[in-house]
Parts: sequence; structure tokens; C-alpha cells
Amino acid sequence: MGTEQWDQQSLLEYIDDVLVITDDDGVVTFVSPNAGRVLGWQVKPGSDHITTLFGAPLFDPADLQKQGEIRGLTVMITDAEGQARILSIRVRKGRFEAGTILYVCRDVSDRTQADGDTPAAMASSERTAREFQDYLKRLHEISMTLSQSETEDQLCYRAVVLGREKLGFDHLGILIESHGYPVVMYGVDRFGEVKDKRHVLQDGPHMDRWRMLLEAPVNTVFQEDVELTDFGEVLGRGWHAMYCMRQGEQVIGAVMSDNLLAQKPVRPYELELLALFGSVIAHLVVRKRTEETLRASEKRFRTLLEAAPVGILLVDTQGNIISANHIAEIYFGYSQAEFAHLVLESLLPDQLREIHQQHRAGFFAHPKMRPVHMGVGLDLYGRRKDGSLFPVEVALSYLEIDNAVLAIAFVTDITEHRQVEHQQLELRVERERIGILGQFIRDAAHEFRTPLSLINTNLYLLDKVTDRSRRQQMIERIQQQTDALTRLIEVMTIMVRLDYQKPDQHVPMNINTVVNAVVTRKKAAVNARKLSLETNVSGQVSLVKGDAADLSLALDCLLDNALHFTAPTGQVTVHTHYNDEHVTVAVSDTGTGMSDAVLERIFERFYRADPARTTRGFGLGLSIVRKIADLHGGEIQVESAPDKGSTFRLILPLHRD
Repeated sequence: MGTEQWDQQSLLEYIDDVLVITDDDGVVTFVSPNAGRVLGWQVKPGSDHITTLFGAPLFDPADLQKQGEIRGLTVMITDAEGQARILSIRVRKGRFEAGTILYVCRDVSDRTQADGDTPAAMASSERTAREFQDYLKRLHEISMTLSQSETEDQLCYRAVVLGREKLGFDHLGILIESHGYPVVMYGVDRFGEVKDKRHVLQDGPHMDRWRMLLEAPVNTVFQEDVELTDFGEVLGRGWHAMYCMRQGEQVIGAVMSDNLLAQKPVRPYELELLALFGSVIAHLVVRKRTEETLRASEKRFRTLLEAAPVGILLVDTQGNIISANHIAEIYFGYSQAEFAHLVLESLLPDQLREIHQQHRAGFFAHPKMRPVHMGVGLDLYGRRKDGSLFPVEVALSYLEIDNAVLAIAFVTDITEHRQVEHQQLELRVERERIGILGQFIRDAAHEFRTPLSLINTNLYLLDKVTDRSRRQQMIERIQQQTDALTRLIEVMTIMVRLDYQKPDQHVPMNINTVVNAVVTRKKAAVNARKLSLETNVSGQVSLVKGDAADLSLALDCLLDNALHFTAPTGQVTVHTHYNDEHVTVAVSDTGTGMSDAVLERIFERFYRADPARTTRGFGLGLSIVRKIADLHGGEIQVESAPDKGSTFRLILPLHRD
């Protein structure tokens, strides 16, 4: 049920409060009508973010996920007239529908004043709010500086230095979890110097706090009037705060602070600032580990390529050479950089190039391993950079990566073997070596898969891109695929882009043209799965205003979904029809279908149904379709039943001149 349909009676109990509802990403979807009168807010649902109202995150999302509700939050805002207001806020998850967060905001400024707050106290609160906002700006600058750290060790050291210098933390330390045991990386000593503390055994209080943190329902533990230590020695008493750094369910470590040195009381925003600081560090630590894993994967991949006793070429469906090993460079005389601008046919004699394009298309239409060398008993030649020819034998294999097929060509220069062809013994030895190579192909294929997925789709781009924000996006996507193999980098990129995209570049277009183009692209996949694809496009020119690439992507996702869940010999149907206001693109299949329980959640991000529907996929395709529909002012509908197939309808408003 959408927020615009909510029963007005549901709002009566909060008539004195301001209600704000957001999605899980923090985008405001509803605000009660009294927001302008009570707080002077002018909010735009669908575009404004919750942080534009409060200036900063109010809580750790993990805490809300665990508790379902957070009470007692207090924040100071400045209204439209420049007056400071104090709000008491209660947050609940999924109050009206799944995937939403409800904020109940009550203005307690008058109550606080009546309870004895003086103008001086209010001014102090305003100063506190300004201080916190200043620290948030500094935290952003710190995150940019820390992101440039070369290693995790350097990152932790810099974090302690900058946390003390820029954020005002007193006795600060960073603890990293290692094999279930907390290890303090760096921390401030009793003299205010940042020291390496990895060699120090954790004392009782630290271990007790660590266990308390892991067992606590929230990520922050705060203690007052406790013993404060340095290098295991008790030096005083005061308050101590510790924030658990997590990435999903993974515990990264903790950032901890106390007032051992300055003996100052805890700042009003101390715990919030510590939590935000810890979240930044956790994110960057995970990213740094991803980079290190990626470098190791690249090294392993290159080692496998270079260890092969023959030339290896990786080729895409268009014949573009994606990568080549050193032996291939020697054979053909091209450098790695030059290979990147060549197609496979450029390595063949002129008279074979046209026919080989047909052979290549046939291989990709029905890819299979061919360990027996092409060229045995034939005059098969490779063409060097200088135009000279040399006899070759070729074995083929393939890899499927991100729903794309790459061919692997294992090339052997048999010049010497041709010269001694009469020596049967050497030929038998060579064939035995070829058999071993076939086994190598089978054994190495799995190892190639993940490094190729990371390197071929991301590493090359990562090395070329200099923009910091784009690099961070790519690294985050790589982490998601490396850690869990549950997300596609390309899909995540699209998802992030759509989240922040505004429909300001939409132009009128014929939706039938888009549909026909997508269907044409999918014919090879349909044939490969032995399915029947029926298209019934309306003869009426149906103009919509939108982005052709995004609409193509939405239809791609719907067709991919239909093809994936339809058994061989099944049927997929695409048809369009229109009325006075809308055009509808319907994609139907005779696949496995879905239960009512699945239908309720099918458009949720990362949601995947029963195992029968999770052999592939990452739970984002249909979310992307819904997002694109929303951006175009349309909607996506679905009808399905178990064993009855499914029909998805993308409904878009017609464009009027």
C-alpha cells in the first residue's frame, strides 16, 4: 500500500507530531502536511534525503535492523526563520510497509525552555550543533585523506593521528579483529603520541569491553567512571566508549576513545561522532583488503597465463583480443598493449580471415572445449606482426563470465615440429603434451573464472580511471563480488546510477523500436536455450518520453529473467499495446512461476526466492526494472503462479506533444 493511500485515521494519533517516511536508502517518500507549519520544512518527497532535514545520520542502520525501533533521539535543527529547535525523534522500521522507515518528530523546544533552559543554554546547544556540523565536514575531509593510504597499516595509523588532531578525540585507539582475537593496531599513549600497539597483550578491561561489544544489541558501548589503561597499566578513571566496526555481518574491529589525557567530560555528540568515524574506517579497511585481494588475484591469474607452455589468447564474441600471455607475444611479435587493439582475424592469413569470422560465430553459438588441436595434419598458419607466416596448432576452450562468453585459444608454434615431422617419436611426445594441456585447461578453468571476472571487467578500468569517486565505486563493487560472489559489478553500477539519476535527459522515442532492438539481441540466447520467442508489437507508433538505454536495460532484465526461468522448449512472448494514456510492454513466459509469498518481495533489492530460482542471478534485475519504471513515471506489474509461468508488464505514460 503506497503512502498516498494511507487511511487518515492512522495519522490522528500523531496529530501533534511531524511524520517523515523514507525508504531504506533514506530518500523521503512521505511527510505529514503539518511539517511546514510546525517546523518550517519544505520537503520534496522522492528527491530529498533524510540528511537534508537533520544534517547528519541519526543512528547506525545496523542498530535499527536489530531493534526495530529506536527511541530517545534528540537533535537540534534550524527552522526557516533561523530559530533553533530541539526535536525528540522516534524511529521505527517497516511501520506501514516493508522497506520503509518512519520518523516521528516532536518539537520539544518549548518544553525544554519551560523546564529551565535559559537563553544561554540554548545558545550553548546551538554552538554544540555547529561544532558537530564542523566535525562532520572534517570527517569527510579525513575520509578523503585516508582513502589515499597505500596499506591497511598506514590507514590505521593515519586514522588515529587525524582522529585526534581533527576530531578532538582524546585517548584514541583502533582495534582490528584477527582470527577471532582483537589486536590494537595503533593508539595514543599517555604522552599523547601515536604508537604501534600490536605487540601489547590485551588487558582484562579491553577484553571485557570487546566481549561486551560483540554481545551488545547495538554497535556502541559507553561506560562511565571506569579504569583507564595504557600499555596494560591503569593510569586513571573516566569514561570509555567503543564502537564496533562492521561490514554487514563481518566484524572488522573497533574504534575506542576515552578521556585519560584531558579528563574532559563526554561531548554531547561524542558517541555519534565516534560511530561515524568508525564506519568510515571500517569501509576503508574493507576496501583496502579488496584492493590487496585483487592484486593477489591479478598476480595469480598472470602467473597461470605465463606458466603455460604455449601462447594463450582470450577473445570476446566480437573477436577482440582481451589478453595474451608472453609466449603469444613472442609468437606473433605484438606487445600486450598492441594486442588490445587487435581482432583475432588479424593474426591469420588474409585468405582465411572472412571464413574464420564464420567459424568464430559458430563456436560462440555453441561453445565447447576442443582440446584436440586444429591444424593437426592441416596447413594452419598464424600471421606475425611483420607479415610472415608460421605453422600453428590451436586448442580451444571457453569461460562464461558475467553472462558473456570468452574463448581461450591455446596456440602452439609447430615450426620445428614441421621440420622434423618425419620423426614420429617427437610427434607422439607432442600429442602427449597436448593431452596434458587439455587437462590443464580443465583444471585451470575454474581458477581463471574469478580472476577473469574481476580483472577483465574491472581491473583494466580501475588502472585507467583517475577520478576518485569513480575508483571508489569500482572498488566497492569488486568487494561485493570478491567477498560473497552475490553481486554483479555492472548491475551495482547501474543500481547506484539509477538511485541518483533524475529524469532530466529524457527525450521522445518509439518504444516499439526499443523493444525490437532488445528482442533482436536476445535471439542468440533464445536459440541457445532452445526456446520459442514470439513477438507481437503494436503497429501503432507509441511514443514515450524516456532514456533509450535505460528502457533497453529494463527490457533486457525482463527477458533475461524469462529466459533463465523457462525450461528448454518453453515459450517467451513479448507484446506491446496501448490505450489513451499508457503503453504496456508485456513479457510472458511458461517458466516455473512464483508463489504469492515470492510475489510480495520479488522487486526487493537482493531478494532471491527458493533455490530453484537462485542458480544464477543476484537479486537486483527486477529492482532495476522497477527503478527505471519509476524514473519514467510508470510502473511494473507481475502476474504469476507456481508452474503456470509469469507475466511482467512495464507500463509507461504516453508522450503528448
